[in-house]
Amino acid sequence: NSNPTLTACTISGNTSTRWGGGIYCYANSSPTLSGCTISDNIADDGGAIYCYSNNSSPTVTNCTFTGNTAADYGGGMFCSYSSPTLDTCTFTNNSANERGGGMFCMDNSNPTLTGCIFTNNSGDFGGGIYLTSSSPILDGCTFTNNTSLLTGGGIHIELSHPTITNCIFSNNACPEGFGGGICVVDGILS
Repeated sequence: NSNPTLTACTISGNTSTRWGGGIYCYANSSPTLSGCTISDNIADDGGAIYCYSNNSSPTVTNCTFTGNTAADYGGGMFCSYSSPTLDTCTFTNNSANERGGGMFCMDNSNPTLTGCIFTNNSGDFGGGIYLTSSSPILDGCTFTNNTSLLTGGGIHIELSHPTITNCIFSNNACPEGFGGGICVVDGILS
């Protein structure tokens, strides 16, 4: 139940043995971040930011997520039952050993991303973003040079219904699987 405002802050080199290497948002906690750099943080899930439960939905503007690592899901950001708003953010060189190098969304997480850039992120599934049971809105976003070993170099969409408008997918790769740019599995793409 807290909503701090962070402006022009650097959150770097932090480690969590479980969730949210840089920031953990839980139970109606929705911080506002502006002009922040979140880099080189490590966690099992949500290397940079982990958002979970009861409308924990941060507003993130003009922030950079770079070099963050998740052992499992969401190198840059992990969302479960949360719907953050991201505007002109950059996700670069983030990685997840399993799903969602840049971002991982599940359990009715419906983030809104406007003008965001995902580049050089990697994961086994969903190099840029991995979606399952989520319906985000992506407008004017760019996905380039993201890599997924098995599915969805740019985005992996599973049991989800994202709305994607005016987005660019270029030079993403999936060297051993399916969907260099976008992989849709039991999902609906608008």
